[in-house]
Amino acid sequence: MEINKKEESDISFRIRNIILAWGEKNMRNFPWRHTGDPYKILIAEIMLHRTRAEQVNRIYDSFIMKYPDIYAIVDAGPHALKNDLKSLGLSYRGDMLYRLAAQIIEKYDGNIPDNINDLASLPGIGDYAASAVMCSAYKSPAPFLDTNTVRIISRVYGIKPTDSSRRSKEFKMIMNSIIDSSDTRKLMFSMLDFAAIVCTHHTPECSVCGLNRDCIFHKEMK
Repeated sequence: MEINKKEESDISFRIRNIILAWGEKNMRNFPWRHTGDPYKILIAEIMLHRTRAEQVNRIYDSFIMKYPDIYAIVDAGPHALKNDLKSLGLSYRGDMLYRLAAQIIEKYDGNIPDNINDLASLPGIGDYAASAVMCSAYKSPAPFLDTNTVRIISRVYGIKPTDSSRRSKEFKMIMNSIIDSSDTRKLMFSMLDFAAIVCTHHTPECSVCGLNRDCIFHKEMK
């Protein structure tokens, strides 16, 4: 089953409105979503890498209090960072954060870059984290393409996802059509939570999903 360009545009419009409305009532409350500080948002993205948001939420505030800026990260050193991040897993995360902070100080005088290419070139920061910082901290309409947002797009539009879908031109074009919004940050947070709560990986709640009218995955599962 294929979707033509007109249908694609209409569906993108409906996805945007449905998910924004859903987010008004259901968006999760995390501290890194209530700040525009690029440093605090960058730290959150490092913590959230391959880690559930609920895990990060347990230590985020105390970590920020202990390390209030990029200089505190470098002053602490990788061993202390490893200890404080141990509960999140990924043992290399402390070393990576230390290298990241050191490079930001060396190349950008301690300021978090406001250019997506500069961000993406930093240690441990890929396209997704760079887009997240640009969108959340600098209010840039930069979409987050990760396994969650890819899952929603692939199901609604009937596109088979692959390991490279997060970097796919097709997925980026669709996401860009969806984020035609005055508040990209709110839409992206709502979309991430929608994927985590409704359009889940193993047991999607298709019967209560506001997108099921358009969703090819749902239609083919009937």
